[in-house]
Amino acid sequence: MNQSDFQVMITTSRSLVKLKRCYESCKLSFENVYININSLDDSFIEESKEYCISNNIPYSITESNGYPSKGKNASMNIAYDQGRTWNIFVDGDDFLGANIYTRIEKLILNKPETHIGIMVDDNIYYEYKGVPIPSMYRIGARSMNNYYTNRLLYRKVNLGALGTDIRSRIFLFHRSVLRGTEIQHDETVKGFEDMQSILNYKHLARQREINLTSFTGSGIYYYDISDDETDHNKALFQKPEEFAQNLVKYFRRLSGKTNLDYNLETTVQVI
Repeated sequence: MNQSDFQVMITTSRSLVKLKRCYESCKLSFENVYININSLDDSFIEESKEYCISNNIPYSITESNGYPSKGKNASMNIAYDQGRTWNIFVDGDDFLGANIYTRIEKLILNKPETHIGIMVDDNIYYEYKGVPIPSMYRIGARSMNNYYTNRLLYRKVNLGALGTDIRSRIFLFHRSVLRGTEIQHDETVKGFEDMQSILNYKHLARQREINLTSFTGSGIYYYDISDDETDHNKALFQKPEEFAQNLVKYFRRLSGKTNLDYNLETTVQVI
C-alpha cells in the first residue's frame, strides 16, 4: 500500500475561500486530490473552475439539484472512474488535519476487509468562526436523538441504538463498492444525508453485503459549522422536528425492505 492507492474527493458547492483551505489541507497528507464542483451558483462554478485550472488541480463540473446527495453521488462515480483503491470524501467547506495518511493506512492494515469507513464524531473538531470546538455539535445531535426517540416517530426502529453513529461522517470507501446502487445517497434528501446513509450501511452490514468499520481519532476531520444560517444548521440546533420528518421519509423509502436492522454492534477503531 502506498500514496498512489489513495485519492481524496472534494465535493464543493460554495465558498472559494473554504474550498482553498480544504484542498490545501488534503494535499498535506495525500498526493491525489480531485475536486467535484457541484453547485447551482454560476459565479461560484466559474471561480472554482479558474482556481482548479490555475493550480493544475483535476476537477469536474457536475449537474446539481441543490441537494448535497446528488453531488456526493457524482463524486462516487468520478472516484470509481479514477481507479484508486481507497477514496476519502471531504466536503469542500470542511478540511482535514495535517499528516493523517499514516493513521488511515494503519486503519486499513488493521481492518483490510473494510468496504466503508465511518468516522465517529466524538473526536471530530468543529470549526465555528475559525475556532475548533470539539463538543459543540454534540448538544444539537443529542437533542435531535431525544426528539425522535421520545416521540416514537418510527416505532419499528430503535433510534436509541444508533449511539454515537448519529454524529458520524462517511469518510472512506473501497472502490469495489462505489458503483453499488445500495451505497449511493438518496438524491431527494435535503440534508443529513450522511446519517441516513449510515443507517442504510449498517443494515447492509448486518445483511453481510458490505464490511463496515467505525473509527475515531482527534484532529482528522474538521467540520465547519460557521455558516449557522443554513437550513442544515437551523434544523440541527433550532428545529429538530425538520430532521425527524426527513428521517421518517427515509424510512418510508426503505419500506420495501424486510427485517431492517440498524443495531449493528461494532468496535470503534482508534487511530
